[in-house]
Parts: sequence; C-alpha cells; structure tokens
Amino acid sequence: MDQESALNQTSDLPVELMGPMPRKVRMTWVGWANVFLSAFFIIVGVAFGAALVKKVVHDTAVQDALRQGGSDSSGQVTSRLAATRWSGWKVSYTFAANGAFYSGKSNVPKETWNRLRQNDSLPIRFLPSDPNVNHPAGWEEPTFSLLWAVVIPAGMALVGLLLVRRIPFQRRLAVEGIAVRGCVTDWHRRSSAKFTLDYTFRIENSGQAETGSCPSDRSRRIGSDVWMLYLPGNPSRSEIYPFNDDLFRIDP
Repeated sequence: MDQESALNQTSDLPVELMGPMPRKVRMTWVGWANVFLSAFFIIVGVAFGAALVKKVVHDTAVQDALRQGGSDSSGQVTSRLAATRWSGWKVSYTFAANGAFYSGKSNVPKETWNRLRQNDSLPIRFLPSDPNVNHPAGWEEPTFSLLWAVVIPAGMALVGLLLVRRIPFQRRLAVEGIAVRGCVTDWHRRSSAKFTLDYTFRIENSGQAETGSCPSDRSRRIGSDVWMLYLPGNPSRSEIYPFNDDLFRIDP
C-alpha cells in the first residue's frame, strides 16, 4: 500500500485512537452503573440466601418443638383470607391456653380452606411454655427447601456477573486494541431495538482475514466500512468502534 492509500485509509480515524498505546481510558456512567448494579445483585442475593436459611432453620425448629412437646387446645376460626398473588389461603383463629386467650394466623391447604367457615372450631397445637408458638393441629406449613437458599443467591449473583462480564474485555480493547478498517458483512435483528452486526477485517502486518460479531442498536448497510479494535494477542477478540455499549471512553 503506497503512502497516499495509507493516508486515505486513516483519514477519518477517530482522533482518540491516534495517540500512543497503551491509551488512557475512563469508565463511563454506564460502566459504573453496571458495576453498582452487579454489586447490588450479589449483595442482595447473599443477604436473601442467609435470611432464607435462617427462616428454614427457625420454621423447622418450631415444627419439631410442636411435634415433640406441644399441647392441644380447641380454637375458633375468626376470619378466612383468600389467596392473593403473593400469598396462599389463610385463616385467623383464637384459642385458650394457660387461662388466657391467644390468636394466630396460618396458611391453609385449599381443600381445608374451602370447608372452613367463620366460628368453626379448629384444633390448635401450642407450646405450653410459650403459647404464642402455635399452629393448627390438622396440617403443617411446608418449609422452604434449603436448596432455594443456594439457587436464589446463585441466580442473583449470575445476573450481577452478566452485568460486568464485558467490562474487562472492553477495557483491554480500549487500552491496547489495534485500530483497523473493517466491513459489515451481515446483520441480524435480536429484538425490536437490538441487532447483531457481523463483520470482517484484516490483521495489521499479516493481512490475514478475521471475522466477528457484536451487538448494535441499529442495523448497518452490508458492505459499509467501520472502524474495528482487536486485541493484538488474540485478533478473534474484536469489536466495532465506537462501542455500542459504551462502558469506557478513550481520552484523546
């Protein structure tokens, strides 16, 4: 390639890519938002998992205590609460124990809830040492499986990691990526406002052709020129520049 052709190839090279490498970069507000959201999901997931473990251990201990040392009393249904989106069928009740009246509320199997009416009698099991610990004697509330204490935090942690998975890669591209001219070979619609662009480019020095794809907020005409950044040690890791998900900005 002669000098005039080389100048034409780089005449519209973004000014921030013309400086020496490694380039100076700074994280954008989008990048910081991803970091903070990732930390939020991970922290909340761990906290939720710990709270769930605590609840499972507590509920299991209460059920064991009622089975082994509970006393029985005859209670009375005071109200019935229909199931909602966030809770199941419930009943409220009162019962007498140790010369005083106590109240309680419990989830109820749907079949039992359909049969119960206000003021119906209801057998209650309670702890003599603390009648506030009580439950209808006809059924037990199912406890959460400890498996959920692993699945839910792991799921939230995965969401958090997905938010930051591209940060190290894009930072490396911004700092040390080699800029070359590329060409769009195809595009695919991922959703109403999201696309994937396929492209090809040639490695500097060797001239070997490489292909790749990256997300985009818009389609591009097939055959249109784009600027690419690729990692010198791994040209298969590349992306169209300017970045679609602008996690880092390169200082001019």
